[in-house]
Amino acid sequence: MDRLELYKSIYEKEEEKRFKLNDSLNLPFGIISLLVTIAFTITLQIEFQSINLISISFIFVVVILTFFLLKSIYYFYKAFEGFKGYEYDYIPTPEEFETSYQDLSQFYTNEDERSKIFKEEIIKNYISSTTYNLKLNQTKSADITKGKINLAGSLLTTLVLAIIYLINKFN
Repeated sequence: MDRLELYKSIYEKEEEKRFKLNDSLNLPFGIISLLVTIAFTITLQIEFQSINLISISFIFVVVILTFFLLKSIYYFYKAFEGFKGYEYDYIPTPEEFETSYQDLSQFYTNEDERSKIFKEEIIKNYISSTTYNLKLNQTKSADITKGKINLAGSLLTTLVLAIIYLINKFN
């Protein structure tokens, strides 16, 4: 495999990873919606006769759940959209490549030399774009991981909330 094919292959893999990262956010957003619905339903249904350990625990757990949900939403939004936006780098269009190749003919009359320099330009474009996109994908991946950790906290906190609800209901 020559250098051009190698860098082209790496570039294409980073492009695939970009779309996989965005697709991996669908399930977490669905889970967040479900958890918010469950928490909201429980909060509307629960009735406390007096202020006691169960009512204080319930309020405490709702605050913790809200914290975990907001943090997970923050990280998933950051991974999906980014607050400054994730602007991926792309290789030039075929038209731009052709213009660049034609511009080289002004300086290089030898076709082999011009093709060699043009190929090096393409390789530099692949390297530059891939390096930049790789860093973005790593950042997105780290944000998704942080979001999933907070989502796991949300799941556990929702379970505790449901247990408190059931204890209150049957007491």
